[in-house]
Amino acid sequence: MGLESSVTKIEDLNESWPLSTDERRQGDDHLRNIKAALKSLLSDLNQIKIGPADLSGQAGKALVVNTAEDGFDELESFQTAADAASHAADASAHHTKYTDAEATAQAKAIVQDSPVDGVTDQPISSNWAYDHEADANVHHTPPAVFVDRGDPSSPDFTETDLTFDGAWHDLDLSSVVPAGAKAVLLRVKIRDDVANTTLRFRKNGNSNTLNVSVIMQHVAGQYNWEDLVVACDANRVIEYMSPSSLLNVFITVGGWWI
Repeated sequence: MGLESSVTKIEDLNESWPLSTDERRQGDDHLRNIKAALKSLLSDLNQIKIGPADLSGQAGKALVVNTAEDGFDELESFQTAADAASHAADASAHHTKYTDAEATAQAKAIVQDSPVDGVTDQPISSNWAYDHEADANVHHTPPAVFVDRGDPSSPDFTETDLTFDGAWHDLDLSSVVPAGAKAVLLRVKIRDDVANTTLRFRKNGNSNTLNVSVIMQHVAGQYNWEDLVVACDANRVIEYMSPSSLLNVFITVGGWWI
């Protein structure tokens, strides 16, 4: 008679039973045994924990990985026991982690990392990222912002600080204007006893006669005022020139663009 006497797990079932000669009245007993084995198996899935030692010699067998314990509601994956054992033995081989510096080095190792012909001020190219790294300012030049100096109580320069001989001379504004300034606002006041006398300013190093800012003595003996914008170099130096002497000159830095 082919009927298991006691079934508590799937291995207790005999796949050769029932026999074709068994009595039909035992069919319900076989069904109860199958239910008991399945219930036990499904219950155990939420309890199963597998370590590397449990996988020894299990290559080729299917492994069901249950992840309910990690907060998931469903079975996550299916893999062979051999794969799982290999992963457990050396997980770092499957999950390489890099620091920021290592990740950057890995990226540079597979792409060209030098500017195109050394040029850093051209539009985007295949090497743009490295051109950008070499000189980001050429790609992201912010608009100049005017900075009001405030309310100075006295001029920064007068006629005694200047040389009037018809030649261009340097005027160093670095004691007032901060590094990074692109241009300055000059508030200039002059007086002379000769009409049409001029005082001129330009960026240090410029040479063209049209690229200057000028204040003129329109009427002899009277004061003249002008606000002049003059570009400065990296050292905050500009140039000035007057063809002839002036009786009075007052130069005040009103602000700058940076």
